[in-house]
Amino acid sequence: MRAGTGLLIALVAWAVAGCADRPTADWSRQLKTDEDYFPIGVWMQETSKAERFREMGVNLYVNLWQGPTNAQLAELADAGMEAFCEMAHDGRANLDNPVIVGWLHTDEPDNAQPANLPGRYDPPITPAQIAHRYRRIKETDPSRPVMVTLGRGVAWDQWHGRGERVNCPQDYPAYLEGCDMASFALYPIVSREAPIAGKLWLVGEGVTRLKTWSGGRRMVWAAVECSRITNMDIEPTAAEIRAEVWMAIIHGARGILYFAHQFTPAYNASPILDADHQALYEGVKQLNWEIHALASAINAPEAGTPATVASSVESIPIAATTRRVEDATYLFAVAMRDGLTRATFTVPDVRDGAAVEILGEGRSLTVENGRFADDFTGFQVHLYRISD
Repeated sequence: MRAGTGLLIALVAWAVAGCADRPTADWSRQLKTDEDYFPIGVWMQETSKAERFREMGVNLYVNLWQGPTNAQLAELADAGMEAFCEMAHDGRANLDNPVIVGWLHTDEPDNAQPANLPGRYDPPITPAQIAHRYRRIKETDPSRPVMVTLGRGVAWDQWHGRGERVNCPQDYPAYLEGCDMASFALYPIVSREAPIAGKLWLVGEGVTRLKTWSGGRRMVWAAVECSRITNMDIEPTAAEIRAEVWMAIIHGARGILYFAHQFTPAYNASPILDADHQALYEGVKQLNWEIHALASAINAPEAGTPATVASSVESIPIAATTRRVEDATYLFAVAMRDGLTRATFTVPDVRDGAAVEILGEGRSLTVENGRFADDFTGFQVHLYRISD
């Protein structure tokens, strides 16, 4: 995740259909695989701030500046925080440290790479080079997964930052052969680039592409902006961040990575922790704990007969996924465009008269003739629980 982009890579080999994309590889050291665990990471933050991020619902540090060092790992251990990091620096010296639960490739290998001459760039790191590095990491430590963090090209074929590999989406299936997990980042809320600016739905589309390119064999994550980055005209709102996060989850992401850095007018690694961003901090904190509370449903297999949804405004599609947990059906839905629409959900295998609780909103609906309907504003998320 460089300035303005950041990606994350996938952890464990994805389970095939029926296992809700839960990791299946048998590593002795890795992220938790409990059904009520969902990884929420933050990119390259100071370890002295780990306790604050833990309170915000973050449970993973991804990448450690010039690390891992013994001091960084000690601070993370004190905060109950785990980490993905590069094997460079002191990584090999810390193979037995339980704080490290995964290894990283070089960030955004799919982008053109800085050359020795100022302002010049070399071609992207090739998939073959990534596969070679992957084998070297696994030879040193087969007990942990390896993550690759990819760039905007995952969801934007014309991203010029790929240099000579612009409009070459065929590269990505090969990149995914060199990892156990994959993530990507583009930041549409704060982007100034017209092809992606304001197009929050690209986060969900990127997740779908990674899942498709990996044949469902890699766990996919998504990176989400929670700062201005370099755009002083726009700051993400908690509602926009929530929309991107749930778009990613509904499309199959099983991890979220926040990019919190701001580079202008002055560098600040984590403005979201500052007092003058308290409202944003509280909003993202509420979102994170919402995800943790629903983790067992997110991780559950999709319902055998999933709900279907029709939008009253064709240009505002609703993305949804259905989960069955014990005696309840969970339906997570998000409007994929800005605007007003009414969504009608058809929910098979649910009795008429069943109560539909809209989680966190203090209201409810009722299933009638196998259906219920609800209104959506721009990019709005609704989370439903239907009791038997």
